[in-house]
Amino acid sequence: MKTLDKAEYVINKETIIVTISEKREILYWNKSAACIFGDEAGIVSFLEGLNISEIFDMVIMDGAEQSLRCTLPNNHCYEMFIFPFRPAENQVNITILWHLSEAWESWSNWDENIIALTQEIIDAVADGIIIVDARGIVRQTNKSYEAMANIRKEDYTNVHIDALVENGLIHQGLSPMVVDRKETMSIVDFRNGKDMLLTGTPVFGRTDEVICVLCNVRDVTELRNLKEQLSESKRLQQDYLQKLSQIMSPNIYADFHTENSKMQHIVELAMRVAPSNSTILLLGESGVGKGVFANLIHQSSKRNAKPMMEINCGSIPPSLFESELFGYEAGAFTGASKGGKLGIFELADKSTLFLDEIGDLPGDMQVKVLKAIQDKKIMRIGGNKTINVDVRIIAATNRNLEEMVKEKTFREDLYYRLNVIPILIPPLRERPEDIFALTLHFIKKLNKEYSMNKRLHSLVLNAFLDYHWPGNIRELENTVERLLITSTSSEIPLASFYEIKGIPNNNDGNTAIPLQEIVDQKEKEILLSTYQSTKSTRKSASILGLSQSTFVRKAKKHGIILR
Repeated sequence: MKTLDKAEYVINKETIIVTISEKREILYWNKSAACIFGDEAGIVSFLEGLNISEIFDMVIMDGAEQSLRCTLPNNHCYEMFIFPFRPAENQVNITILWHLSEAWESWSNWDENIIALTQEIIDAVADGIIIVDARGIVRQTNKSYEAMANIRKEDYTNVHIDALVENGLIHQGLSPMVVDRKETMSIVDFRNGKDMLLTGTPVFGRTDEVICVLCNVRDVTELRNLKEQLSESKRLQQDYLQKLSQIMSPNIYADFHTENSKMQHIVELAMRVAPSNSTILLLGESGVGKGVFANLIHQSSKRNAKPMMEINCGSIPPSLFESELFGYEAGAFTGASKGGKLGIFELADKSTLFLDEIGDLPGDMQVKVLKAIQDKKIMRIGGNKTINVDVRIIAATNRNLEEMVKEKTFREDLYYRLNVIPILIPPLRERPEDIFALTLHFIKKLNKEYSMNKRLHSLVLNAFLDYHWPGNIRELENTVERLLITSTSSEIPLASFYEIKGIPNNNDGNTAIPLQEIVDQKEKEILLSTYQSTKSTRKSASILGLSQSTFVRKAKKHGIILR
């Protein structure tokens, strides 16, 4: 076997060199080749496995260098260079060189001390450091990160990042994103109850390929705690300002809750007409919230400096109507107050008068109310002079005034005087979205008022959606209050709702529960009991056959507190 002058061919000590004859006999191999292939038989077997005889023939005939990429028995990728070598006249041999094509190996193997030097440098850094090569293999970690992650170096070194994610050792792979985008990126990783800020910076080689990703890891748990404290302080400040604002001026939306698009349009209409002095007629079934709308309009008007005056036309005896509306002078009738009395119209001067249940207004009073609205003047009982009143009228009824006009039980001229801006409020059954929103509002309100912590079972909420609510919002509020006050358990069952509404319970108390609800409850019980037993998310995940990240995500979903 002819010995070659290695100095002519060797690039560095890691370069693999093999020389073969035209007959494919192995003439020479260096120490690096011996380390990879073992012996001559190993080299022959590997070359035959490549099926590149045609390339060898081309190199011998044309004298042109050829190259290809292949994976050697050590499982690393190499660039393979094939070129002719003429040791004597009429004799052509073939020299083969293999160079590592993987950036990390090419870079780190250049100097045998580079790994040790890098380790010394990163161990001196207070932040956690992880070095991951371009293929995603963890190459080095420093002592700070090992302490932060509470994992041994052996668990990391030379392991692919995907395996670490899968095994729950870390939650996210930052390095693949950095390699893909070739730019610095940051993520927050949650480990052992700590928030860690990971910043990955790509390290480039001479040809601008990414050699590795340098990940800097910093424990930002304390920073997060400070941020939460700051947020809580700001929240408290907002609460104090809001409460102060409520004390200084009424909150016009305090009792208003809607998720229904049709209702939202109605609210927008009410807000548009509120600043005017136009008369408004609120129409809708009993309990739909006409009083709330009247208050909303008044508080949004220019008259909100004075309180809105309200009178229910269906609750006043006919003999007292006139005195309630227009007041009386001293001595106007037997039993009259000595000082006389102001009527509701005078009390509402420069403000709003809400005439609720206007359809119940007696016939003899309809003409007097019409005259007061038209003339903006009233006269007290027993008086002899008119009094000017500047009153904005909002009327409401659950009756069909048009039909009453046809039946001549309601004055047509009063109807048209009131029906300047009609607003029809739909019943609760036509806006099911509001059933849920209002129910939650009433539960929160009652729990606070009575210092309770009760809730409705999800099946009760479903039953609420199916119920027709003839009494609308008023009935809903009364139902929620009755359920919460009379129940002895913290979670009100469906049977309680059936009982107070007189609805037969077809399931004899064995109401079907949705499958997903059962699955979610059992999952929560298993996660909680396992965590309480192990006190470790990693151990719990291992017992349940889950990754740590999956266990933490599911625990957060069910509201399980991890420490």
